[in-house]
Amino acid sequence: MNLLHEALPTEMRPNGRSAKRPEPTRRARKAVTLPSSDDPGPSGRTKVIIMGSDSPLLPPDHIRELLRSDADVALGPTKDGGYYAICCRRAVAEMFDGVPWSTGAALAGTVDALTRCGLTVEQGPGWFDVDTPDDLERLMQRLGKPPLSSRAIELLDAISIAPNFLLDPQDLDGLAAYLHKTQLIPDERVISAERIGDGNMNLTVRLRTSSRTLILKQARPWVEKYPHIPAPVERASVEAAFYRVIGAAPDLSRRMPRLLGFDYPAKLLILEDLGERSDLMGLYREDRLPEAACLQLVEFLSMLHACAVPAREAPALRNLAMRKLNHEHQYDLPLRKDMVSILTGLPQVLSSKRSGCGPMSNIARASRNWEASI
Repeated sequence: MNLLHEALPTEMRPNGRSAKRPEPTRRARKAVTLPSSDDPGPSGRTKVIIMGSDSPLLPPDHIRELLRSDADVALGPTKDGGYYAICCRRAVAEMFDGVPWSTGAALAGTVDALTRCGLTVEQGPGWFDVDTPDDLERLMQRLGKPPLSSRAIELLDAISIAPNFLLDPQDLDGLAAYLHKTQLIPDERVISAERIGDGNMNLTVRLRTSSRTLILKQARPWVEKYPHIPAPVERASVEAAFYRVIGAAPDLSRRMPRLLGFDYPAKLLILEDLGERSDLMGLYREDRLPEAACLQLVEFLSMLHACAVPAREAPALRNLAMRKLNHEHQYDLPLRKDMVSILTGLPQVLSSKRSGCGPMSNIARASRNWEASI
């Protein structure tokens, strides 16, 4: 801290308190002069390094490597698209202009901004930070601690931050402002947005810009088709982790849309638009699946089942909150007395009275197996 206190200009010193991060537009009004190799300043030091406080267990060698860099700016990247430290040999006022803070594009946006300023950039070894329940789970594993208890996970789910932006396809100006501010789509003009699909859980929108079409998918704190039913917003992080995993498997990724961006604070994914495609909803109407399509589906599911999951993604893919929600709506609610009569065919299926056998016994066994896996 002494190094930072001596090197930073007086107006930027924290004075024992956590300094607020200024908006990019405010940064541009202040020139930040750091020591240089020609004029090291009163401290005699030639570099300044600023570190985040949410990267526990960060190896000291990672910091040493940043300090050894000959680049104007050296960044320590994190797995979520941000960075745990920035080491500066030179600095200019505009070096953070346009950076989409608190998004998965913060690192890339910083590199772009630094490059525009004519500064040389180098990235050091990667590490992770702790922003989400999944990150905390990863930290527990590294510490050799037992997995988080179900109660702890429930509490973390309960305090999870709701989306900081709610997608509204009718508000094109607001949508364009959000996409430009976060740098998810920095330079394209938003032309139109429309709801697509008939999914239950998420709001899915086709966005048309001046150069392409994209799919926006947001997890909101409710089931999209049934807004009165609460739903965990962490499902967006799970889906993003899924796309990252299959993105490393060519045989799988070529059968799926590419993940083009993920904004964690807004719980919003940007996906490649594959155009109009049919789905398998007809199977609910007893349509037959063509043999060729069936074989392709079996092949895909087989490859998906065999896909290796990196240890860093495994906690997210446990998907505990959604599994609990699915259990409730598949095994608990349908069997309530006030629900059975309105579900077509269910009273007849449940008519067996023999203890230990019949449909009710099978359902109870399946329910117990599901609960045991959570």
